[in-house]
Amino acid sequence: MTGKNEENGAIEIRSANPASRNAIAIAVIAVALVGFVWFGMKSETYAKTVNEVITSGDELAGKSVRVEGKILEDIRFSDDRSTLYFQLEDMNQPRGYLSIEYSGPPPDGFQEGYTAIVTGRVEGSSKIKAYQLMCKCPSRYEAMGSEASEDELNEHLEMHEDKASEYAGRPGGKS
Repeated sequence: MTGKNEENGAIEIRSANPASRNAIAIAVIAVALVGFVWFGMKSETYAKTVNEVITSGDELAGKSVRVEGKILEDIRFSDDRSTLYFQLEDMNQPRGYLSIEYSGPPPDGFQEGYTAIVTGRVEGSSKIKAYQLMCKCPSRYEAMGSEASEDELNEHLEMHEDKASEYAGRPGGKS
């Protein structure tokens, strides 16, 4: 039911039945909930192995995945050092590798042979554009052992200091 407001000339929509207003409110809430559930399902992240992503073909294309793998030796930066390119190999059964592109500074301890955990969107069957990168540095979780010499311990510390100073000079790096 519509009517005209005498004071300002605006058209007002009035409902003679309060039950219909409640039904409209419930319908709006239901549509909003369905939308939240739909978008929430679309943004889920799949935990996959490197081999599962490689063999998935186009099934995972455009989807968000979390992958853990061994960092291979070919680690490169873009010319402006803002983008990191590297490759991950499956930890258990290396059959191939994933190419990873990550914009941002590498995490502490990022180097060949270490384990990286990458979260990002799959682009094709062997490439991930990462938006999150973490590194498992074995030295932080495993003791070098009491048999490690002082020279080995000093070399280990110097390696981490060299990596930190190398990344500190990059745009976005720590100062």
